[in-house]
Amino acid sequence: MDATTLKRCEDLLSTCRMIVASKEVVQFVVGITTDPTTRRQHYRRWAKGLGGNLDGFVLLDWKRTATEGEAIERYLFEGLVDHPGCGVIDMTYKNSVKRTSNDQTIYIAWWSPYLVIAETD
Repeated sequence: MDATTLKRCEDLLSTCRMIVASKEVVQFVVGITTDPTTRRQHYRRWAKGLGGNLDGFVLLDWKRTATEGEAIERYLFEGLVDHPGCGVIDMTYKNSVKRTSNDQTIYIAWWSPYLVIAETD
């Protein structure tokens, strides 16, 4: 990872840490998508279906290549996975880039109450 990307990753991780430090954030995930609108709607329907609410969905970075997006997502995942509110079952990073599009968007989403995430590939 070059110095510019590393600095960007550190800044994004700092932003995520500020978000998850809020008492309003019960459970969260960071991820990557080529369609943030659909991803947000997916989380909203998923949380509602389990009796919860999507409380926030923030785009952290966008217009990244698949390689850049994966590197950023991995950095954020590894920096946040030990947080008690991190909503992952598997504590190891798995590449979630589904396409080789150069229009990858990195996001953080959070919801309440604490809802177990059972989606695994």
